[in-house]
Amino acid sequence: MDYFSVIVNPDKVQRNHLRQVLSTIGKVDFKEFDNEEEATKWLINDGRQVDFIFLSWTLSKQNRALLETLRTLEVTKEALIFLIASSEDYEWIKAIFGLGAQVDNILVKPFRPKALKERLDSVLKEHKIEKSCVLLVEDDSAAREILKKYLTSFGFNKVLEAGDGDEGFKLLEKHADDIALIVSDWEMPNTNGMQLLRKIRSTPKYASKHFIMVTSQTSIEEIKTIQAAEIGVDGYLNKPFDLKTFKGKMDEIFKQLESKRQAERYLLQGRTLIAQGNPFKAIETLTEGVGQLPTSSALHEALGDACCAVDSKQNKEHALKQGAEAYETALRLNPLKTSLVMKCFEVHTVLGNRNDCIRILKDHLQKLGLNDDLRTRLGKIYLQNGFYLAAEKELKRALNVNPANTEAQSLYQIVLSLKEEAEKKNVA
Repeated sequence: MDYFSVIVNPDKVQRNHLRQVLSTIGKVDFKEFDNEEEATKWLINDGRQVDFIFLSWTLSKQNRALLETLRTLEVTKEALIFLIASSEDYEWIKAIFGLGAQVDNILVKPFRPKALKERLDSVLKEHKIEKSCVLLVEDDSAAREILKKYLTSFGFNKVLEAGDGDEGFKLLEKHADDIALIVSDWEMPNTNGMQLLRKIRSTPKYASKHFIMVTSQTSIEEIKTIQAAEIGVDGYLNKPFDLKTFKGKMDEIFKQLESKRQAERYLLQGRTLIAQGNPFKAIETLTEGVGQLPTSSALHEALGDACCAVDSKQNKEHALKQGAEAYETALRLNPLKTSLVMKCFEVHTVLGNRNDCIRILKDHLQKLGLNDDLRTRLGKIYLQNGFYLAAEKELKRALNVNPANTEAQSLYQIVLSLKEEAEKKNVA
């Protein structure tokens, strides 16, 4: 079969390597561009149907408009779109998926011909802070000086400075007891703001530190997505800095953090009561909390946990229904928190609400498609209910994201066996 491919990549060596590998899967004609603008103009005017589109990650990161255009043009809306990215950019790609960019797969640099061919073949077959000490992490010395001046003017009596995430984390280790707030730029050399944030959130003794990300406007949607995905950014600061705007943002953040502290008090009380085996009192406490702070996803989630902790036969079903409602509210407030999706899924499973289980998984996967575990669960539900084609489709997608997912592999083989048996019966 003949294919037509469009490659958008400024690196001629990478384009050549990609052509060589693509030539091993059949006859493929190419059109190459080194920037998005030229590619967009050509696609609009040429009218040729496109099968594959390969985009350099740096290009699509800078301009998501091309991805949106590709899904609206008649000649490209059915094309398979691949992002070409380094492994370090994988989390950025997750953010793009969370923003709804319809990317079909990922190619990781450096290219390994065998792995690349296997992936292509697979896709072909399936389509309150105390104002004491603040840690300031910013590689731009001029921007750092401006931020330091503003932070000092707002009452912070000590500002620790770092030029990148590595240096910032070392200062955090040394001065952890003093640091009340971390302000970090998003884009920095070596360890960037996202990497620093992940490192802090994954280190238990630092995980509760308040963190503010400094970003340009072009990155803010990616940061919002990652915050929704449970990273825990407390606010955003946009460059270039303006004193009035900066102060207003800081005041807003302090109010948010006070609300967060209030929520944490309810959370502590509720979780303590659950641990003590008193879920009904926990439900009462957390219900009061969500009444005071109705936009706190964490409080609604904790209320769901308390409801699911009720084990008396007389009250369990009612409590589970209340828990499902609380989890769903929490999920509406924080729609990309995967662990919350799983809680919703599990409580509806216990209640026997198959359609709700499917709805929750499908809704989440529309927002963040790179979750092979959730795709596997969705495929499993379809399989258990005899929807073999739907099961096959979701399990293939799971394996495209993660070929090493053993549960998806096993379930996929079961689906193929069942299909084969059904075909034999039809022949007989």
